[in-house]
Amino acid sequence: MSTIDKELVRQKIKMADGYLEDMKIYLKEEKNASGMSTETRYALERVFHLAVEKMLEVNNYFIRVLNAKPVDDLQSTFISMGDLGILPQDFARKISPITGVRNILVHQYEKLDFDLFLRNLRENIGDFETYFSHVLTFIEKK
Repeated sequence: MSTIDKELVRQKIKMADGYLEDMKIYLKEEKNASGMSTETRYALERVFHLAVEKMLEVNNYFIRVLNAKPVDDLQSTFISMGDLGILPQDFARKISPITGVRNILVHQYEKLDFDLFLRNLRENIGDFETYFSHVLTFIEKK
């Protein structure tokens, strides 16, 4: 097992948290999807994507540094974080589907149901902070 670069992890979490703060601003602008401008919608989708990318970078970093079993897909990186004791297992299972939304945004292999995206994001926005908290708590214990 390699030494964890705590500063690297903190930097990635800080960047993801900045994207989260941007998401919160965009979510305040309009309560429903039909009233949201195209520019705000695209900006919200992009900062969501960037926040998830940083989380995946953190997941993959820990999988590599802690010599965890390699995973087959992005969703499994969250499950692996649970297996490593970085995230509680139930939370890891809850947040892991976030990668499916990221894949739709990145690869555009299907149309995003923006109303559903917006509703789910509003209901689960706290999951980002919960993730950050678990990761930061883990590195402080190391």
